[in-house]
Amino acid sequence: MVSSSIGWLEVRLRMVPHSHVPNNLSRATMFLLAPCLLISALAASCSGPTASKCKDGECDMIGKTEVCTQCKTETDHLIDGECVPARTDQAAAKCASPAQGKCGSCGDGYFMYKGGCYKFAGELGQLICADPAGGATVGKVTGVCKDCVEGFFKSPVAAADKQSCISCNDTTGADQYQGVDQCKTCNPPSNTGPATCTACDEGYFGAGTTTCTACGDENCATCTEATTTKKCSKCKATGKMYLKKESGSPTGICAEGNQCSTDSTLYPDDTEPKSCKPCTAGTFENCKTCTKSDTSVTCTACKENMVFGLGKKSCISSCPDNSEVKTENTCTCNDGFKLNEEETQCVPNDSPSNPCST
Repeated sequence: MVSSSIGWLEVRLRMVPHSHVPNNLSRATMFLLAPCLLISALAASCSGPTASKCKDGECDMIGKTEVCTQCKTETDHLIDGECVPARTDQAAAKCASPAQGKCGSCGDGYFMYKGGCYKFAGELGQLICADPAGGATVGKVTGVCKDCVEGFFKSPVAAADKQSCISCNDTTGADQYQGVDQCKTCNPPSNTGPATCTACDEGYFGAGTTTCTACGDENCATCTEATTTKKCSKCKATGKMYLKKESGSPTGICAEGNQCSTDSTLYPDDTEPKSCKPCTAGTFENCKTCTKSDTSVTCTACKENMVFGLGKKSCISSCPDNSEVKTENTCTCNDGFKLNEEETQCVPNDSPSNPCST
């Protein structure tokens, strides 16, 4: 359940309609905020300030606030997660006809969520519904949220007396409509049953379906097939972080940096997303093996039938004029010649290294 909730947390941080949601929020930020912003999908035991008025076990977390989902006193009004006595001013206008500790319907400026009425654009309501204060400006229906925030889908039967928004990973749901376990974003179902998941939590596969299944590699953040190894397309930010692709494939397995290659033909590239890359990507064409330091990648051997060019800055099929292979499979200037300043050709010893200096 923890991994499900962490993945689901991403959507709590987006309080605008789907079409306006930014896609560059860092995962590091979300994980730092996780303890404060986690929203539970299931009923939990009550321990906060609301506990004395809540029915045992009928609490949830919305943001950092524990809320009631059912009041102990059956006639109390459940407003913004709190149980309000029946005679409190305006309580009935917000939460009408309470019964069995839940609201019968929601009044103007409020919408229903898990048995309670929540204020549009309120501290808690804005984590569920993107409508402005007072409700939608166009197509408004009293007591109903028009636009749920990303990570929720609008119930096809939303009404003043029914839940407006259902979380994409709430498998309990409401009115026979449910979310999908480990689902991050979704589209509402066309019939009763689970939503169609459009993005699963990190480490799960199944976008476009009604299930999210764990990737075959526990270090995998995204994959193209579930339960199958060598199908990872991006690795997680911890553990084995480097994607090692299968030959000719866009997918592979996740490896530690020193596991990228046993024969030094690959090196760990720290550019996000991190991956194991062929030596040619960090050096030059026709480089076969390489080593990586903190600051650079160095070619250590050329491909078959290739030699190092002058200054070991290339791998070539034959040495340039006035040079030959002498040691370490490297082109070296012949006697009486020296490298020019750019190290691209051999010039006579009596010639200036830089012709422009004369």
